[in-house]
Amino acid sequence: MLQEGDAVSTPVRAAIVSGAVGLLVVTAFAASRPTGALLILWPLCLGSVALMCWATGWAGGLAAAIAAPLVAGLADTGFRPSALQEEWAFVAAVMAGCVVAACAICLALGAARRWQRLHDSAVEALVTAIDGRYEWSRGRSVRVADYAAAIGRRLGVRGRRARHLRLAALLRDVGTLMVSPEVLTKKGVLSGPQRMDVEAHPGAGANILSPIGYHPDVLDAVRSHHERVDGTGYPSGLVAGQTPLLAKIVAVADAFEALTHDRPYRPALPPSEAVALLRGGAYSPQVVDALAQALERAEMVVARPARPSGPRWGPSGSQRGGDAMR
Repeated sequence: MLQEGDAVSTPVRAAIVSGAVGLLVVTAFAASRPTGALLILWPLCLGSVALMCWATGWAGGLAAAIAAPLVAGLADTGFRPSALQEEWAFVAAVMAGCVVAACAICLALGAARRWQRLHDSAVEALVTAIDGRYEWSRGRSVRVADYAAAIGRRLGVRGRRARHLRLAALLRDVGTLMVSPEVLTKKGVLSGPQRMDVEAHPGAGANILSPIGYHPDVLDAVRSHHERVDGTGYPSGLVAGQTPLLAKIVAVADAFEALTHDRPYRPALPPSEAVALLRGGAYSPQVVDALAQALERAEMVVARPARPSGPRWGPSGSQRGGDAMR
């Protein structure tokens, strides 16, 4: 046990304080749930208070620990701490402060997670409403987002960029809200003005999302997911080096989903045939290779829904109503 003469050196005190700060911050961030971290931090908080009480003398108690600095020179508590107790009082005070800070971090992280869940639920509701307008489009955006995520992992898209990729894949066709249903479901050849309306939907989608404050990566991917590496895409006719990677991934995932699902005018293609068609198209070879690798390693599951009864977007280059979206 420490004796009166055993002064705590400055390096030791610094080590104790640093360890306390590290422990509490790591606990706050590593907790899977903020409430779990709080269950760990509250005992530490009580321990630091007990250490403060001991360091300031049990006779003085907690009141002296808190009040003495505030009333120094105005009142005499009757307690005179030793050098050892002063050292440990400092350590206990820092630990208590760290506990309070860590609790605040936990609460802030919990609020951020709740807001993120609320945002994700709102996005899913919007996408469900958009896809649910027609029988052939139900569940499509979620499948495209899943395919895009698998491709992105193969290409090293991680962290926040992975989240941006999924959001872009989910929201890529929000601009179709500005296109009339008659145009989207038209089976014949589109007129010039109708095709212009369809080709404007990526830019319209980016404009709809921009005031919400989405990251530029999301907006760029939504705006450019119909661009092609040879410059034949829309709305800007970008070539390979000008199109963002996330947009290239969404484009391949979008086309792959269309090819591997039934259409009124053709059955779904096997994934291998769909990949072969994409290799011969105007899509990024790097992204198509990543898609093939994800399929070979069973990192993505190709859903095969029943054949729809309504019209559906077709393969790239088709002039059928909604098919012009490809």
